[in-house]
Amino acid sequence: MKKMILLISAVSFILMACNEGEVSELEDMYEAFNRNHEELRNNVERELDHVREAGNREEQLDIYYNNLLPQFDDFKAVINNFEFGSTENLELQESMLDYIDSLENLTRMYGQFNLSFYVSNPLDEEDFSESFEGDLEEIRAQEVEVERKYEAVEDQYNEITEE
Repeated sequence: MKKMILLISAVSFILMACNEGEVSELEDMYEAFNRNHEELRNNVERELDHVREAGNREEQLDIYYNNLLPQFDDFKAVINNFEFGSTENLELQESMLDYIDSLENLTRMYGQFNLSFYVSNPLDEEDFSESFEGDLEEIRAQEVEVERKYEAVEDQYNEITEE
């Protein structure tokens, strides 16, 4: 009987230690997410200033595709480095990655918009205006989606930590 009590005690201590390790890992991931998010946001703002200052279209596109987009892979790699056993924590990690993918897609849309509509409509074609408005509306919808996904990450984290 004493061996059984010792065994149960040992198992419960191991489970408590694993749970605390997972909580610590969750906090580390959330801090890494916020730190990388802030760094990415600052880099995007700086790079967009460079886009506005760029002298030609190729330079602008180079900034989008060679300076901005590779940063998203780094951000995803940081979040993917965390390993969890808890379903809630894994779901939060997936939400973070989904958010990063949405933000990356939005950045690609900005680059594509810049590529498509760099010049004005010299022939005053109606199709041009419709395409311009359609693409702009898609970008606006993606911006709303990105914001929604960011809020979902925040809400999920708050739910997990309140438990």
